[in-house]
Amino acid sequence: MICIASETWSAVSAPIQFASLKAFENEPVVEDYIKTCTEIHSIISSYVRDGLISLDITYPVLEGAFYLYPNFGAFRDQLIGRDIKTSGQLAMRMLDKIQVATLPGTAFGDAPENLTLRLASCDFEGQIALNYYIKHPGCTPESLVNACCPKIKLACQRLRDYFNNL
Repeated sequence: MICIASETWSAVSAPIQFASLKAFENEPVVEDYIKTCTEIHSIISSYVRDGLISLDITYPVLEGAFYLYPNFGAFRDQLIGRDIKTSGQLAMRMLDKIQVATLPGTAFGDAPENLTLRLASCDFEGQIALNYYIKHPGCTPESLVNACCPKIKLACQRLRDYFNNL
């Protein structure tokens, strides 16, 4: 019964299946919408990346997705001084001390001593960001985040404050 219930509740509903088929028809309006949403995610992820770089964390140019996977090893000595030796401990400290939720690198198979965290840059109201972007094409990461992504702006500020004060 658990297996049947799981498949029933986790299956994609019929309306979503029909919407998905429509999206795969390559209609210009759908393609434009996807392109615009991709650009918005890219801009916001760039804002988060710039915040990491401001901490002297080397991070490659982004090529997709809305997750970042920085390594905070540059702060190893300072973190050890605060009894943080693993990515799991670092993730818990981020949550406890600065209320920023992350996932430790160990959740992705990374060694515990690699101080890696997965950060998501998708905590914003998509429709608000979409409306802003349409009215302000070519906007900067700073202007888009300031206008539409208060939680991302706050999380980045808290990360900067935490690591700058180690």
